[in-house]
Amino acid sequence: MQVFIMRHGEAIIDMTSDSLRTLTMNGNHESRYIATWLNTNIVDIERVLISPYLRTKKTLEVIRQFLTLPQEEILIELNPKGNVHCIIDYLYILAIQEIHCVLIISHLPLIKKLVTSLCPEAYSAMFVTASLTNICLSTNGHSQWKWQISPQ
Repeated sequence: MQVFIMRHGEAIIDMTSDSLRTLTMNGNHESRYIATWLNTNIVDIERVLISPYLRTKKTLEVIRQFLTLPQEEILIELNPKGNVHCIIDYLYILAIQEIHCVLIISHLPLIKKLVTSLCPEAYSAMFVTASLTNICLSTNGHSQWKWQISPQ
């Protein structure tokens, strides 16, 4: 199964609640860049998983302007301090169900932990805002880090 793990676009800093931070103009631009790239390079995304935070929802809104995507699933565990093992277990369930392509939009430090848990060789990968990482997830436990792109 192809898993695309994206960090949300750049978000405003000053908010009373971290979960209510929205995208900056630059965050919208970054998200558009990645959406354009996805539109020309990726096949059919079958599942979209996002955190309940506003900035991931806004990032997805921008991507939807360029791609036809299924209804997103909001997973509480995709918050910045979520449980990586719960997410990995869910990804394996999707793979067993023969889902071929998943897009995840989430936050640091969670995505760093997720990627390195699946692919320890990707430990040095940087996760700037709106960066996108591709992992080939295998149900036999041997996932492979393929690549990473960023708007920069």
